[in-house]
Amino acid sequence: PHRLVHRLSLDLRGVRPSPDDVARVEVDAAAYDTLVDEYMNDPRFRDRAMDLFAEIYLTKTENYFVNLAAYGVDDVPAALLLDSIGREALEVFGEVADNDLPVTELVTGDWTMANEVTARLWPLDYPDGASGWQRAHYTDGRPAAGILAGTGIWWRFMSTDSNANRKRANQTSRIFLCHDYLVRPIEFDRNVNLLDQEAVNDALRTNPGCLNCHVSLDPMAAHFFGFTSLQPDSTDAGSYHPARERGWEDALGTPPGYYGTPTNNLSDLGHQIAADHRFPQCLTEHAMRVLLRRDAELLDMTRLTEHRDALIEGGLTVRALFRSVVTSPEYKAATDDGLPGTQVPLKQATPGLLVSQTEALTGFR
Repeated sequence: PHRLVHRLSLDLRGVRPSPDDVARVEVDAAAYDTLVDEYMNDPRFRDRAMDLFAEIYLTKTENYFVNLAAYGVDDVPAALLLDSIGREALEVFGEVADNDLPVTELVTGDWTMANEVTARLWPLDYPDGASGWQRAHYTDGRPAAGILAGTGIWWRFMSTDSNANRKRANQTSRIFLCHDYLVRPIEFDRNVNLLDQEAVNDALRTNPGCLNCHVSLDPMAAHFFGFTSLQPDSTDAGSYHPARERGWEDALGTPPGYYGTPTNNLSDLGHQIAADHRFPQCLTEHAMRVLLRRDAELLDMTRLTEHRDALIEGGLTVRALFRSVVTSPEYKAATDDGLPGTQVPLKQATPGLLVSQTEALTGFR
């Protein structure tokens, strides 16, 4: 019980439990489920959920290939500037988790999260004189597509002209569908001259080895041309450009679509993902990975299905999913006895978890 309550408190709140909480579970094992609900209703749950899924979204970085000087934010400390850009998508996730919104809002919502820093970078209706993270709306005509319509995530995952937004499409697939094209096995025709762009373009349309991925990847990539920046030294990259949405005609020659279903814009893509059975399945896999600290394996499929069903039956809320995982036998197992599904290695604290523990114990951040 002592180790289990510590594990739970660190995972759901980022801090160590009180001696009283440990004693409650030592006296009555049923008190554990009560603690689960208490910890998930703790104000620190929001930041902890964001910290866990930062490992999935990967939007935080120390450099963005954007001319930030053009935005007139030289007075903003570099650490705060970079953190604010990288947190936009995570703050959306945190808002969904903390307010028990259906996770479909992640890809269909008509709002984003902004603070006083991102409000200076991007066209948002953030209130003048306000501070801190709060809901806001983009004012440049971009479609409603939740995180997919945010600027921060696509500053993190930029695209070159020749890449034609395929990187953005793959990150969308990796994050929301758990399908990473870059680890997909392919049989490639080595006779294609990779130095001949025309030959490459022809192969992408006709070569079976290329079509294996590009038949679904390219139609998804076609949704992101509104984010095309033509003037990298200006603030052009901070806005969405509806007039450039049809850039796929020249760059890809493939219209927007979703696994064979024609679509019109980014909003359609978000709704297709939200309706895809792989979306809740993928979110469940992510939750298991960050809470159990291991990838889901074949022996986990039954439990994975149970957690996914709990997510759906719980109104597609993050709390319903987390509750299912942290009350599972795999999470509560006390030892690594070698039996399938019971391997519980000691979990190494992430940088964010070390920060929150230290701050709670000492007041120093």
